[in-house]
Amino acid sequence: MRRNIDILTYAPILHSLIRNMLLSANFEIVHRNIACNLFPCYESISLRSVLPLTEEYIHTLADYLYQDIPDDGGCSSCVSISVTLQALLFANGVDAELIIGATKSDDKLFSHAWVRLPNGTDIDPSHERIGKTVLQRKTMLSAVCDWAEKVCESG
Repeated sequence: MRRNIDILTYAPILHSLIRNMLLSANFEIVHRNIACNLFPCYESISLRSVLPLTEEYIHTLADYLYQDIPDDGGCSSCVSISVTLQALLFANGVDAELIIGATKSDDKLFSHAWVRLPNGTDIDPSHERIGKTVLQRKTMLSAVCDWAEKVCESG
């Protein structure tokens, strides 16, 4: 079995690309496009000789992406980091949930995004999910299925 390429090497580049995509287009479209483009990787995981991502490694990756980035206008956001984690997991055969939650305090709305693994483990290094009401749940597989259904309906 071949070794995995160290994801920490290219995760910041992928995060930068995903963040740019999210800033320049509609979230739903970007999420669907990422899912559809990674679907072949998701489906072929059993044919590829890659080691599965461990939960410990996923936490390490999340911590790495959440590290402070110099204030150069390219700061991270919980949504772009969560979509990046979800995309990396999906490409490695894991259909994790992207969860978006919010809470209201002093007439202000505070939102946060995090990833939930199929076993129920939340990946959220900042722990800001605590106290948030879940507003939306998205998986990449459901995005692909929704896209396929719309394509089939349109003929």
